[in-house]
Amino acid sequence: FEAPSTAYEFANFHREAGSRLIVFSSAWCWNHPDDPPEQGPAAADAAIYSHTIRYWFGRLQPLRGERVFFVCADRVGEEDFSLLREPSEPDGFEASLGNRTNRFCGCSCVLSLADSSVLGSLGVQDEGVLVVDIPVDPEE
Repeated sequence: FEAPSTAYEFANFHREAGSRLIVFSSAWCWNHPDDPPEQGPAAADAAIYSHTIRYWFGRLQPLRGERVFFVCADRVGEEDFSLLREPSEPDGFEASLGNRTNRFCGCSCVLSLADSSVLGSLGVQDEGVLVVDIPVDPEE
């Protein structure tokens, strides 16, 4: 995203396009290499789950109340921050990160924006296939 989250760039794009189904594949991270270590993976799974679901509803605010479904397939697990190293990074970049890990949010979900409900979801660490029936209006 290039604009601030309050511009709702992603949601407004889909609103203008008339999207009814938004499918989003992600490797959304709970933390970033620039974050202080205490903000990282130590957060409880329940806190990460509720924050992530609230985040998506908030980010999609312009579509709430509309007959739109949001499907997010998100990566789970952790990986060492040193794997994020770009070839242009100076030597010693990995050492500056210490033994820190990047934690993916997980929380794959299917959201109904019409009534702000969670139609199905997987937890922060759940690997699996989420199967959800999405109601279809034959008139649309």
